[in-house]
Amino acid sequence: MHRRRTTGIWIAGVAAATLALASCEGGVVDDGADGGGGGAGEFTLVLTSPTMSDQHPDLHPWMEQITERTDGRVQFETHFDGSLCSLADTSACISDGRADLGFHSSSYNPAEFPITEIGSMPFQTSDIQAQGLAMQQLWNESEEWQAEFDSANQHLLFFSPVGPHQLTMAQEVDSLEDLNGLSVRSTGGQSINLDVLGADPAAIAPVEVYEAIERGVLDGASYPIELAAQSQVAEVAPYVYDFGEHTGSMVMMMWSMNLETWESLPGDVQDVITEVSEEILDGIVPDYAVPAIEGACEAIADAGGEFHPIGTEEEGQALEDEALPQHMDQWTGAVEGGLEDPQAFLDRYHELLEENASGDQRTPGEICREHLG
Repeated sequence: MHRRRTTGIWIAGVAAATLALASCEGGVVDDGADGGGGGAGEFTLVLTSPTMSDQHPDLHPWMEQITERTDGRVQFETHFDGSLCSLADTSACISDGRADLGFHSSSYNPAEFPITEIGSMPFQTSDIQAQGLAMQQLWNESEEWQAEFDSANQHLLFFSPVGPHQLTMAQEVDSLEDLNGLSVRSTGGQSINLDVLGADPAAIAPVEVYEAIERGVLDGASYPIELAAQSQVAEVAPYVYDFGEHTGSMVMMMWSMNLETWESLPGDVQDVITEVSEEILDGIVPDYAVPAIEGACEAIADAGGEFHPIGTEEEGQALEDEALPQHMDQWTGAVEGGLEDPQAFLDRYHELLEENASGDQRTPGEICREHLG
């Protein structure tokens, strides 16, 4: 069941059906009548996120605007901090309808979202505003990519870019070479980078990092700065290194909705959700991401963290020269059968990155050092 998008807006065909009262496992609650293309009906959407409420400064205005522009017909029942679904389970929760919509990353489900993993490929860009817009536009253009979400029983709402990875280490390191032999928590493409440097990448959940470092099982962790702040890991790993200055962005989060839920919503409600999503994404970095990063910087500093660059430009280039071919081989192999021409797809991605350049290439580490003085 494929849905064409027109003029850059991904509005699905509407299922002419009456929505039933949702079960306790989630699903839309329709408090009104007709769920067809008209304006009748009221809807409560169950939202899940593995992170805390204050990690989503873009989400709150998104929900508020949707509720306001639908005259209160759309409300949200929110479950944060993994209270409904864990990070690793969020995609499955959306697909099977335990939640109507949620926040997750393809890096935790690469087999389901191999094309989407283009947003997790490092050495492409440090401009996360451009990255979010480029990925959204490319998704709008690509029926093959849209089909990937259809297969997962999900509808993409909007991409939510996060800054390049930071390393939070229990001991000081002076260069990328110093990571050799150290055990570092990582996921996705970062594991390849750390392996190239001789580190031992460990794929463990963010909630387990603090204790693992405290017990000496891990020497440090690699993840977006917002997760570092949330986990208070700077109490046991106070040395925060700007690994992203060498790799660029390598994490792309996203908000998506259960496909059946989406198709059950009236057309005018779909229009509002789409319009608000586009507006949020247009300014997601300056309006929401940068203030969130600055708040994370303060929280990490309050916990005893110190922000430092790491390695030289030459070390970073050597890492890219060895690691990027591995990332490319992994991605092109994963999308075989899903994309007719992976190279053309990647070339178009690069074109859109250039077209959407925001002029702000700062990494979270750079933002922290500027913000904290």
